[in-house]
Amino acid sequence: MPPHTVILILFAVSGLVVGSFSNVLLIRTAKGKPLDGRSKCPHCKKVIAWYDLIPVLSFVLLGGRCRRCKKPIGLRYPLTELATMILFIAAYLLHSNNLPLAIMTVIVFWGILLVTVFDAYEMMIPDAFTAIIAIGALGTMWLEQQFLSPLLGACVGAAWFGFQWLISRGKIVGSGDIFLGFSLGLWLGLSKTIPMLAIAYMTGACVGVILIAMDRATRKSRLAFGPFLAIGAFAAYLGVGDAYLQLIGL
Repeated sequence: MPPHTVILILFAVSGLVVGSFSNVLLIRTAKGKPLDGRSKCPHCKKVIAWYDLIPVLSFVLLGGRCRRCKKPIGLRYPLTELATMILFIAAYLLHSNNLPLAIMTVIVFWGILLVTVFDAYEMMIPDAFTAIIAIGALGTMWLEQQFLSPLLGACVGAAWFGFQWLISRGKIVGSGDIFLGFSLGLWLGLSKTIPMLAIAYMTGACVGVILIAMDRATRKSRLAFGPFLAIGAFAAYLGVGDAYLQLIGL
């Protein structure tokens, strides 16, 4: 088997394993519980056997239900595992010629996923998850020996949300958004931070309008902004942001 294929498989398997751990991390952080201890069914509270914790496969074999109480298992569990695997594979394919950079990208992608899922469900962004993005961004900056653009991007990202936090006294955005803007700007650099913000706000506005039109929200409803920043960050990183800004004349 070619080395490239072996490494790709390792990234994919690692993604599934980390995705499984991500579920534990997300759920227990939301509930304020420690990370140690066996996983239990949220319905019957019975300890889940190791063979029922195999990422994705166990969900399929169990038909999406607990082995003991037969209550449904949330679809978010296998979806988070699959999403993590896809992001790990994407990170390697983007930097298959530079394994250290691929690993740093994996770290950033994982942090973004944690922030996105947690914010979508809990409407807040733990600094610990954002710190993962910052660590990957610092590693990327060191590997690429690029310092000025990342630091300027971090300043722009932090200043943008810091200004909104200041004038609204924390009502429009939270302090977690400031750290997230800083970390994503540090990763993307100045040239991609602005497209990230533009895409995030445009996407958020479009979704907001659609939800209002469907009577699923009002003008005063709050939307988790982390997922839109994630969309903007990925688009900007892949260069989609540049083409998007040119299309709308910015």
